[in-house]
Amino acid sequence: MKTLVALVLLYTGLAVAWFYSDEEFQTSDLPAIKRTAETLTTTLKGAAPTEPPPTPNIEPVTTASRVVRTIETGMGKRVDVTVEGFADSPAIFNTLVQTINEEEQMLGVSYPAPKLQMTKADQLQGGRCGYNQMSANSRYQGEPHSIANSAISIRVDSECDDTFGTIAHEVAHTWFSGNDPQNWIDEGLANSIEIQMQEANPGEGDNYPPLTYCATHRNIAELEAAKPIRDVSTQASGFTCNYTLGDGIFSALREHLGTETFNQAIAELGLKAVSPNYRANNVEDVKRVLGLDAWALEIIDTWYSGQPEMRIFRHLDLVDYTYPPTLDGQYLHFAGRIREPGLIHDFIIGKDNYCSQFYVDEGLAEPKSLAGANPLTVGWKYNEVPELSVINSDISPDAREFSITARVNDHQLLQAKNPSLQVASRANVGRDGECEQSTTFSQVMIEKGAIPADMKTVKHYHADQIAWDWPPQVSSYQIHLSGKAPPGSMSFHDRDNYCGQIDLYRMDESGYHRISGVNPMLPAGIQWDSTPGAEIVSGSVDSDGRFEAVIQVWDANLLNHSHVVLRIGAESLLDRSTNQCTSSEAMGAVSLTRK
Repeated sequence: MKTLVALVLLYTGLAVAWFYSDEEFQTSDLPAIKRTAETLTTTLKGAAPTEPPPTPNIEPVTTASRVVRTIETGMGKRVDVTVEGFADSPAIFNTLVQTINEEEQMLGVSYPAPKLQMTKADQLQGGRCGYNQMSANSRYQGEPHSIANSAISIRVDSECDDTFGTIAHEVAHTWFSGNDPQNWIDEGLANSIEIQMQEANPGEGDNYPPLTYCATHRNIAELEAAKPIRDVSTQASGFTCNYTLGDGIFSALREHLGTETFNQAIAELGLKAVSPNYRANNVEDVKRVLGLDAWALEIIDTWYSGQPEMRIFRHLDLVDYTYPPTLDGQYLHFAGRIREPGLIHDFIIGKDNYCSQFYVDEGLAEPKSLAGANPLTVGWKYNEVPELSVINSDISPDAREFSITARVNDHQLLQAKNPSLQVASRANVGRDGECEQSTTFSQVMIEKGAIPADMKTVKHYHADQIAWDWPPQVSSYQIHLSGKAPPGSMSFHDRDNYCGQIDLYRMDESGYHRISGVNPMLPAGIQWDSTPGAEIVSGSVDSDGRFEAVIQVWDANLLNHSHVVLRIGAESLLDRSTNQCTSSEAMGAVSLTRK
């Protein structure tokens, strides 16, 4: 009678099996349930369970878009593999088989699924680049089960262009899945395996997953309690923190314990997840297998319930570099695109309440801040020479793109052994004059190399209202100007109570320094009481703003500087009480060249 009751419970209890993608389960096929029931029935009768039959061969198919084949992995596991929908499915098939074998080798655990289908998907729910949906014969806690099938979907498009990394990540989920709300274990360990695969296969790409910090939760405990919805298309959902916080804790543990010891430990978590006595892993399991000394336990506690500093040890993360940070003598240049909107901002000239978003640090894992990079507008100068000053930048917040050239003024920066570039969130200047805390978007090493000459040119920051026909040139102590300004904004003639609109500056490491004003043009027959340093000797301005002018430089010393800048300002009044001109904004500024 006991056997009969057990069989009734068996068939009712196993009538619902589960599909799952990391943590999510749905109904499975009945034949697999029946086979499991038959095995358990034999066990209940007292007979030893028989080994499952070997994986049957499937009819092989090889076309450009579809490959079907039974493989035997390096650890002797037979797997029926189907790859379809890709532009070159045979190449993807080879990558998939390579990934399975290398990840088996890393963990020392054979691939768990006897069947694997991988297809190309145009879209995946929640903005994901990959998705691994697995079916199991039983998923009731404490009951025997086995993985029956793995179905991986892969996006291949401009946002998901690291197919190798995505495959490595999703294959790793065959070992690390089903932990909910401990999704950080699944995603963090899948990330760790992915990173190791990329390290073992240089050049295969390393830009997945797309986020590197947690915007919604301070630590893993808060993340678990929130149980965010599965959506990686936006930071607001919070689910992306499973990648970043999980990545952070396991990257720190791997760095501390060493890769070999780390992999041996996480293999136990993978074995547990695919064992017949499946139970979701949690932080106590992580402590049990990875808390091998006091410092490892400290790492786990800090990331789980403390306030960890988010430093992700990956070459590319939230920034895709089109020109990696490169140092050429005194010049540092880098360009790229940030992946999330609203994170990069143009320099706000004249506003001192924001700090730079670009910093040179020493080191990568635990970077030491060396200098921030900020531009100077014409007329600004520092009391002390800055370590790093931006001389040319083009930032487009809407397009999320930036291109920066900075000049290193502090030669000690050039001696840094392992310089790195940090791109950070915009932070305010605090009351103490120091920058408030910011979030790191990217931290990459700075390389040494050649920068094209046109990237070393100085861009003068101002409201650029002058369209030059050609850059002003100096020839025989004369400066020739030609261009177009806003109509009615310029005058070359001397006018009562108005100051001249042209000034000469020299530029050096500490900023801009005014050398001299350029006197306006006097009416015919009238001369200045004393010879000016420079004056306009001929010029005209049309009603549409087009202008031409010749400046005569009488004092040759005005041009004896390595970098002379001509500035055209808006109209300014002469204050008779102080005999000083009122301030005016720059309409244009340009470096002078010599013929």
